[in-house]
Amino acid sequence: MSDPADGAVEVGDFLTNHAIDYVVIGGLAVQVWGDARLTRDADLTIASSVETGVGPLVELITAAFESRVPDPVAFARQTTMILIRT
Repeated sequence: MSDPADGAVEVGDFLTNHAIDYVVIGGLAVQVWGDARLTRDADLTIASSVETGVGPLVELITAAFESRVPDPVAFARQTTMILIRT
């Protein structure tokens, strides 16, 4: 298992290189701005244009990172989340 902070940096660099705005949220952000707590993942929220749709964004990200679900596009449409491994 990779360090959540390292994973957040890796995904953040990828998103920055593709001009996709994002912010780190959840337990990882709390460790920086609040009380330390154990977390095994990193949560990032990304800004996506409605015009481009979910599919192209999910496909871009899952081409670079392994999806944690069998059908990441359908999952993202249903949950607004993209689950990946770094």
